[in-house]
Amino acid sequence: MRNCFTLSLDVLARRTIRFRNLAVAVAILGLAAPIAAIAAGTWLVLLALLALLPLCAASFARDAALVARWRRAILDEWTTGNFDLDSFAAMFAAIPVLPARTLAAMLDPLPTRRRLGEEHRPPIHIRAAISDAVRAVDWCQIWRARFEVARSAGIAVGIAAAVLAESVWPLAVIPILWVIKQGIVRLFERRVREWSAPNCGEPWTPEEVAHCRALIARLDGRGGSLSRSR
Repeated sequence: MRNCFTLSLDVLARRTIRFRNLAVAVAILGLAAPIAAIAAGTWLVLLALLALLPLCAASFARDAALVARWRRAILDEWTTGNFDLDSFAAMFAAIPVLPARTLAAMLDPLPTRRRLGEEHRPPIHIRAAISDAVRAVDWCQIWRARFEVARSAGIAVGIAAAVLAESVWPLAVIPILWVIKQGIVRLFERRVREWSAPNCGEPWTPEEVAHCRALIARLDGRGGSLSRSR
């Protein structure tokens, strides 16, 4: 548990640094663009502020990948060893100096006994299936975040092109990207449902399959985190 605790503190520190760097970058660009526009005598310089869209999206995508790697390491310990997720989560959440909301977002998808409604840990093959379901959500979130980077860049370029060309046609990229986003979200929802279904072959029994599906449903009970990528 000590290794997991150290890893978690490291991830929190890295997230804090990255968010701080993002805030600094946003502040610098937010101040520099108006000053440069005044100095240049043209408001077109303010179009540089559109770079904030892909910049923030890229930062969030990196953060999603970092949290997913952390969660995968925690789930590996839980699946194959004697790692107690409930004790870990309780100990971690009890540290007053750590950001409560950030911790809650990191810990909430983990299959603790409290979330699963179980007094004891499930067998190893059921734990593996539950871990796969959580990993499936994380995988979808990572790719959804990466698409958001491309979508944000496309929107920024479309708006800039529309302003510079004095035409509304470049803005057509915005509804097109929205339609593509809806299709990707639905694809990810379908993939998560497929990956969350446990393998019904050996060594599974029908009772174990039903039990595993019930546990995944309980884990998905608040907000549908395993039925849609967030």
